[in-house]
Amino acid sequence: MITMACHCTGCQRMTSSAFSLSSLFSSTDLSITSGEPVIGGLRGTTHHFFCGHCMSWFFTRP
Repeated sequence: MITMACHCTGCQRMTSSAFSLSSLFSSTDLSITSGEPVIGGLRGTTHHFFCGHCMSWFFTRP
């Protein structure tokens, strides 16, 4: 649907960078083929999912 670059301090912390690059698309278009993501960075109803092995930010569900 869209792509974006976010420079907020939350995204800077999660990516260890000056910004994060993100794409917005329907959750039906995403499939996890291996492993199970872990939830972290809870903020209200927003859940950030991370790789359980390396803890890299994988996706967010509002």
